[in-house]
Amino acid sequence: MRTFHRLHGEENRVYSETMLRQIDESRLLAIVEQALDPAFTKSLLHRLRRANLLLKGADNIQPRATNLGLGNNLAVRTLFCSQSLAEWTFGLNSELLQHGECEKYLLKRAVEDLLPAEIVWREKRGMGVPLTLWLTGRFRRWLLRQLRREGPGLWQTHVVRRILSGELSGSVQGRRIGEVLWLMLMWQSWTQIRLGAVRNDASESWFRSAAIFLPFTRSPKRRYT
Repeated sequence: MRTFHRLHGEENRVYSETMLRQIDESRLLAIVEQALDPAFTKSLLHRLRRANLLLKGADNIQPRATNLGLGNNLAVRTLFCSQSLAEWTFGLNSELLQHGECEKYLLKRAVEDLLPAEIVWREKRGMGVPLTLWLTGRFRRWLLRQLRREGPGLWQTHVVRRILSGELSGSVQGRRIGEVLWLMLMWQSWTQIRLGAVRNDASESWFRSAAIFLPFTRSPKRRYT
């Protein structure tokens, strides 16, 4: 769990006492264990794929894509979430899905006569956003204000400064710092809007304040890695 760079194991140093009382760690771990149930298959890769589909796909990416589509009168259909296709892939030899260090091997072979080789067989590259540059630079004060709430709140005092200094979770560094801070912002905003758990001391939603980021997402002059 620590490899996800999301402060796993640091709960007692991150969350407020109010939040800690609401966290049932055993239930959260049970969800992961169920997703990785060895009774499903002996193949570790297929078990990891199943957990990925259940936790990241069905509980995260797919609902967001569906809701975004519905908001624009579109019905979203995701090929790789097709139940019949998913069931078929779990019957394949795992080497067809990850061949050595090559991921999506079967998919690449299926389209290699349709696309140039430099596209099909190129190394995987993430779509990076310079969150660390933003949140540790010109938007640092804004970040501190957003995560400093009235009432019980979610976080302990000065948690952001401790993350920025590297005091919390030594594995969090570089671009991971921005990812963790952004995750905290997202969670706090979700609880505020959906659960009413956190009150904003500003006169408007921080989502409107976040519009200050938009001009910096379109500049072609500088690339971030």
